[in-house]
Amino acid sequence: MSRPTKEESIYRVSIHKNGGYMYAATHPYTVDENGNRKYVYCHWGVVDENKKFIPGKRYIFASLEERERLIFPDDWDMSEAKRLSGAKQPGRPAYTDADKNRFYGDIWLLEQVADKTGLRSDLKQVFENNEEVVNSILTLAYFS
Repeated sequence: MSRPTKEESIYRVSIHKNGGYMYAATHPYTVDENGNRKYVYCHWGVVDENKKFIPGKRYIFASLEERERLIFPDDWDMSEAKRLSGAKQPGRPAYTDADKNRFYGDIWLLEQVADKTGLRSDLKQVFENNEEVVNSILTLAYFS
């Protein structure tokens, strides 16, 4: 009989080496109808030889709640993750300072239309209140 699995162990991030690359991965499982566990690797990004974590698409597009559940080793450099996928304040475009509301002319008009027609709220529902994804989609729509 195997020892019981800790609840937080599926959120513990470790290095998965594959094809000469080192991935930051979790190792969750599903239980089939026979009660057998099936393990898979979820890659959250890449880790370099200095243990610097560089987030991938899965990490960047994950909700903030899901990111906070991940347990990274203490000796990893997480500076890129904070820089690339932190919770940003509203406003586009962003510069090196904190984001500021710099809407001018047509951008301001499009932002008002998105709010009044409910486009922003619909996108929030579709993408589970992930503001970063919603803002990215609206930016692509504005600057196609």
